[in-house]
Amino acid sequence: MSDPIVLQWTPVGGPRKKLTLKQTETGWMQIESLWNGRRWEDQEAQLVSNPTIQSSGYDNRNPQPQTVSELVEDLGDIEQCRCADVAMFAQSRPIAISKKADQLLYHTEDQISGHPITEHSIQQLICREGLPRIVPLYEVPYGRDIRMEHYEL
Repeated sequence: MSDPIVLQWTPVGGPRKKLTLKQTETGWMQIESLWNGRRWEDQEAQLVSNPTIQSSGYDNRNPQPQTVSELVEDLGDIEQCRCADVAMFAQSRPIAISKKADQLLYHTEDQISGHPITEHSIQQLICREGLPRIVPLYEVPYGRDIRMEHYEL
């Protein structure tokens, strides 16, 4: 049997998705999955026949998105560094997730000071909004206000 064929993408405003075609003894299985922030969750599976792929420059890599725990580890402490990295969900009203003294905070334009958020709530946010980008705090549209609120001189 051959290696599975995997296609991954992130739709605008949604969670990362994956389509896997895996050869079985009875044919090909098509599996549709969603990334929930910790692992892939299979949404639908069905037997299909004669799958084909056409692509120039086909690359056989199958990258795994970061887990919520890994994502949180990449965040810098906004109290310690003016240019700390935060997780930003890009939408019409961006949401930023920051870390302050090992506490995770959820910021919006209307809630600059931030409110505590759990890894589980971040996982739910990923399912609803898709994967965030890790960016320096200054790239968040209201990042200057967050810095002024939290940075201790």
